[in-house]
Amino acid sequence: MLMFGRITNYDDCGRVVVESEETGFKTDFIPILVSNADKDKSAGTIDINSFVAVLLDDINPMNGVCLGAVNTLPRGDIDKKYYTFMDGTHFEYDRAEHVLTAEVKGEISASATKTTLNGDLYVNGNIICSEDVSDKKGTMQAIRDWANQHSHLNGNNGGNTGTPTVGI
Repeated sequence: MLMFGRITNYDDCGRVVVESEETGFKTDFIPILVSNADKDKSAGTIDINSFVAVLLDDINPMNGVCLGAVNTLPRGDIDKKYYTFMDGTHFEYDRAEHVLTAEVKGEISASATKTTLNGDLYVNGNIICSEDVSDKKGTMQAIRDWANQHSHLNGNNGGNTGTPTVGI
């Protein structure tokens, strides 16, 4: 039996209690349908009071599964898939324009053995690095080592200006 209702409670196992707005019937704690639950795992919370669809066992209606939240708001652009969180963090992919946009109201942390970006990189802000920075011709440290030890032969009334007094 298909039932629509609102989530009234949840537990630490990711199960929810759903109450039918039509009949007032409340389920026991039932699991939420997820995309992966074996080798790969996924989890997503559904907020209390969210309008959801529930599939219940006809013989024992206390057994069932929450199929997920039912969107009751206007969709907007059909070519855009998005996630918006209550703090304002927003991820959006526009499949017509091939653009992925993210606005994060905090920090982003990623860890990988290697990260490869193909394309130009534009940064509006500082770049802070805990290791050396290099390109196909050398490293920033090699540039510092060269610049901080070289001397100019002209510029001090024709004499050697000596090595720089302040390092780069």
